[in-house]
Amino acid sequence: QDKKATVYNFKVKDFHTYYVSNLQVFTHNMCAFRYDDVRNNHITFQPGPYATDFIIGDKTRNFSAEMRRAVNEIGYRSGCHTCGRKDPGAYRNFVLDHQPPIKLTPESQQRFRLYPHCSFCSRSQAGNVSATTRRLGRAE
Repeated sequence: QDKKATVYNFKVKDFHTYYVSNLQVFTHNMCAFRYDDVRNNHITFQPGPYATDFIIGDKTRNFSAEMRRAVNEIGYRSGCHTCGRKDPGAYRNFVLDHQPPIKLTPESQQRFRLYPHCSFCSRSQAGNVSATTRRLGRAE
């Protein structure tokens, strides 16, 4: 249902993203999207505290057996880069996690660091990336 409402346009100095009201409505200043503006909004939006080694990949999710083997080796040795878990969880392999997340980067970015992610942290990241792209008005 369409309704008229008074809205205010303002900028919060030094912050591009912030919560509004006791309802925890997440918003951002009207500006060009930059990954730096959102990367601290969720622990999985950047390499985690257990991040050690990584491999380089591109935007695709067409991973070779060698890439999966390399990330599994890192995962079993160092754990999920976010939580440190040394078991991939619900999947047979660690998830190859693009950092930064593909949907939070400019179209022009083609190279990514791929870290091991357990299934639990991967699902958490997927939900938070989706929520963030919706809040920022970016296509998923």
